[in-house]
Amino acid sequence: MIDVTKHFEIRTIGKRRQARTVYYAYHARYENGGDILRYDNSDQHPSHPTAHHKHEFHPDGETVTHIGTDWPHLSEVLDELKRLVWK
Repeated sequence: MIDVTKHFEIRTIGKRRQARTVYYAYHARYENGGDILRYDNSDQHPSHPTAHHKHEFHPDGETVTHIGTDWPHLSEVLDELKRLVWK
């Protein structure tokens, strides 16, 4: 299962209106509730220069990795999940 949350801001540049993502979360988990991974920008970790990060869940704990401003599109997260889950 994957929960997708995106909050947008609408801005006008010249005569064009654009939607810009200001908050996102892609949270993948097994149907039984076990977490697989999550990408989000909900909070900035003290050692990270931006709020964009990835959570990876392992049997022995969780790893949080800073990913910079190059956060993945949903299709890229789905491809990553295919590699992780279906190997």
